Amino acid sequence: MLNRFVQWMACLALSLGLSGVALAQASEPVSRLVSERLPGAPLSRQFSTGDFDASPRHMALASDAEGRLLVGNLDGLLRFDGESWRLFELPGQQPVRAIAKGADGRLYVGSFDTFGWMEPDTGGGLVYRELMGAVGLQGKDRNVGVVWEVLPTPTGVYFQTEHALHFLPYGGGRGRTWPLPDNSRAFYVDGEVLYTRIEGQGFSRFVDGRFVVEPGGGQFATRSLPAMFPRKGWRLLVGEDGFYRSDARGITRLGAPGPAAFADEGAYVAVELRDGTLMVGTNSGELFRYERDLTLRQRIRIGNFGILALGTDSEDGLWVATEAGLHRLSIPSPWSVIGSAQGVQGRAHDFEWFDGALWLATSRGIGRLTRDAAGDYAYARKDWVSYESYSLLATTAGLLAGHREGIILLRKGAQRAEVLLRSDAGIYVIQASRHDPSLVFALGGQALYLLRPAGSGWEVWREIPTGTLSPWSMEELEPGELWFGDSRGAPQRWRLDLSTGRLRDRTVMGPEHGIDADSTGGSNVYLLDERVHAVVAGRDFMFDGRGFAPFTEAPFSLIDRPKELTVRETPLGAYAFTSRQLWHRARAGHPWTQVLLPADVAGGYGTVRVTADGVLRISTWKGLVQYDPTERSSAQRRLRVTVESVSARHVRTGNASDAARNAAATFTPLALPGQDGRLLQVPAGQGLVLRFSMVSMEAGAQFRYRLPGVAADWTPWGDAVLSVRPLPAGTYRLEVEGRSRAGREAQPLRLEFQVMPFWYETWWARALAVVTAVLLITGLVVLLSRLRTRQYLAANRELEQRVAERTRALEKANRQLTELATEDPLTGLCNRRVLETGLRREWNRCMDNSQPLSALMIDVDHFKKFNDDHGHLEGDHTLRQVAQLLRRHHDEERELLARYGGEEFSLLLPGVDPAQARVRAEALRETVANSPLGVTVSIGVAGFVPGRHTERDRLLRLADDALYRAKRAGRNRVEVDTSLDRSPGKV
Repeated sequence: MLNRFVQWMACLALSLGLSGVALAQASEPVSRLVSERLPGAPLSRQFSTGDFDASPRHMALASDAEGRLLVGNLDGLLRFDGESWRLFELPGQQPVRAIAKGADGRLYVGSFDTFGWMEPDTGGGLVYRELMGAVGLQGKDRNVGVVWEVLPTPTGVYFQTEHALHFLPYGGGRGRTWPLPDNSRAFYVDGEVLYTRIEGQGFSRFVDGRFVVEPGGGQFATRSLPAMFPRKGWRLLVGEDGFYRSDARGITRLGAPGPAAFADEGAYVAVELRDGTLMVGTNSGELFRYERDLTLRQRIRIGNFGILALGTDSEDGLWVATEAGLHRLSIPSPWSVIGSAQGVQGRAHDFEWFDGALWLATSRGIGRLTRDAAGDYAYARKDWVSYESYSLLATTAGLLAGHREGIILLRKGAQRAEVLLRSDAGIYVIQASRHDPSLVFALGGQALYLLRPAGSGWEVWREIPTGTLSPWSMEELEPGELWFGDSRGAPQRWRLDLSTGRLRDRTVMGPEHGIDADSTGGSNVYLLDERVHAVVAGRDFMFDGRGFAPFTEAPFSLIDRPKELTVRETPLGAYAFTSRQLWHRARAGHPWTQVLLPADVAGGYGTVRVTADGVLRISTWKGLVQYDPTERSSAQRRLRVTVESVSARHVRTGNASDAARNAAATFTPLALPGQDGRLLQVPAGQGLVLRFSMVSMEAGAQFRYRLPGVAADWTPWGDAVLSVRPLPAGTYRLEVEGRSRAGREAQPLRLEFQVMPFWYETWWARALAVVTAVLLITGLVVLLSRLRTRQYLAANRELEQRVAERTRALEKANRQLTELATEDPLTGLCNRRVLETGLRREWNRCMDNSQPLSALMIDVDHFKKFNDDHGHLEGDHTLRQVAQLLRRHHDEERELLARYGGEEFSLLLPGVDPAQARVRAEALRETVANSPLGVTVSIGVAGFVPGRHTERDRLLRLADDALYRAKRAGRNRVEVDTSLDRSPGKV
């Protein structure tokens, strides 16, 4: 019980938001540059062989016209659209050593003993087309060895091989070949002119097969030259020890005197970013970022593997290919991150800048984060606190910290902290007064403490018991006037006598004060523009000094979780946030705009603050996110939904089960829409399987679909694959919308396709049917004159045929309605179809966030006997009552309860591990057992952290196995699957 209470209070500390401005930073202007700022690491994503199922060896990086990433790999060419990888192999499974996009729009590649270009095919893939013959290579001359570089120019493209340089003009003109000396090294392009470094000779210009040394180029006769960047009238050279300028007068050194920072690290590659800064990669796994004036701005360690290639994508992301994998860094970006990669231990609840370091209150105590002379992060966890720490406040007299066992004070320069207060109930918020610099509020589990200066430190001046108040949020409006949100009831206003530290009065706000909402679900308060707002029962009320009135404007109208709404005023503007959304307003009267952080760090917002070093930081699930207003944002190109691939799906008919027929289904790739100028045509009686993409390097693309005439309502947001069942002949228009996980919307797609008719539905078949009908009618007329009885029978058969057709049409309509239904008609719960969709959604979310996902399979005991004894009507009534009991004891916003079938139910618990799930299951079992329904339930529990190679259905199967163990063990009990005591996702 204590651990659960502490976890709840940690959430309280985050919801309170730690709104006070630290006393030591009250006079610090944000615009002031603080030399001792702690830079964060770039937001990054890492990819390994488990993501793209290919070799970890990458040799080249580029982007195509659609913005997708292209990677030259040892196994071929990799293409990434931000969500999924595809590998395109070259003939003979040759590697791709070099990639470049020509001025003609083609994608040229170099390999081993071959070079050519990649041609798009009708299915959305790429096919290799060789160009060896276009430059006259035949027989043994085709053994060119390694194709080191592909060098596009405005008029054609060069291919550098081991012993020759080949040129091919755009448009298919005649190519040329020049032999290369063995001491030639890398080539560089400046417009139509090629430069190279000749070992023993130096930096030289290539002139029709000859190498002319540039003025001063001899200084690179024995020194490597990783890169060259053209400038107007001169060239910037990146040497092994620094930067140089090359022009008609010679080569001169640039930048600060002495070797550059990367001189001792083995500079290997370099790339110029869109903002003009340079990135230099080294053999030691480090990146160096230089400003336009060549001053060092940032030093980033990627790992211990050498950096082989650098490249940028269409959204200004920097891609780094190392000897072990791929990394994408958000550079440039005003956002950076501090988390576990920088050594931080546990989840950060709060943070402060104090005594030249960043201090963190985490789930594992208190820690101090700095950087050493080499630029490496150094995190030191202090032993002053044994358990969780929740709140920090930097003051001129020291750093105050609230933790599970009280309050401590760390003075500047001290090695140990002093104990100010011991409290078994814990201290969860330490907040400076907005009006009195000599007053600090400390909120604990049982009391509010007032702190005053004492000597050169602080002391606990007064203690005010909170009584029945369960604080959810706290705001100070006027001196001595505190407002509280109560997680169990209505908001409260406390007035303190600051001369004595006593509580003068306490007012619980209700209908008589203008809050005409049910407060039994708790309340929240926040402060905006010097007005107190109270959120009760999903409604916002603003206090005008006399009473509350409904408030429906921003930011309340923008957020998704009203009870979590917190607003914090900072020198950079106001921030409004819940755990899932973050909004910003530059100043009063300006509009609110949503802050869309990358999906891998977004979410779990807990604290927003500008600390004493002038940096805005935000705590999230993944660590601290930092904002640097001097850094520009990366390009946000317009997203667009496109079709990645499309196949016709044919399911064999017969008496086999649905699962068997689906397993035997065959798929036929179709040409992508627009490839041949015609509508997408689907063979008669076949379904469609479409895969969509939305090229963005931000992870977490989501799609939803609508097919007017078949399904008029939008589907829930889901994955990129859509299956369309076989449809009647005709033309249809599929509507597809996309968005990123952070909320960026994409240009929607309207896709028209035509379902072809069966042969008997074609015009000639119908004409033949008409002729046949005429002949039959003629024959019937003749027969009528002979035998009226046959006429009567024929009429009956025709009527029966029409009834059968109408019956089939009605059955078809009913099937369509059934397929669209999502609610179980007996219990009113979600049906099994919704459960399957929800399992896929929660599986992907928990896998991305490395969170556990648990499932409960619940079965009513001896239900068949109950039906036999009381009848099916009473049995249905009892099932509905059991469903209502379960519904009242689950969170509909976070959890999914569904009827699995018969008397069996299923409950999905995202973010809950098996131990917590067992506690939930026991509570549900006791609830049913203690109810007057006269039945009991058995429950099976399973849970684990989803992995990429684990089947989703495995979770329900394991829970179902545990359920049957519970029934075999005597029923009315809970059993937990024990086969998952292993690493996450390994099932």
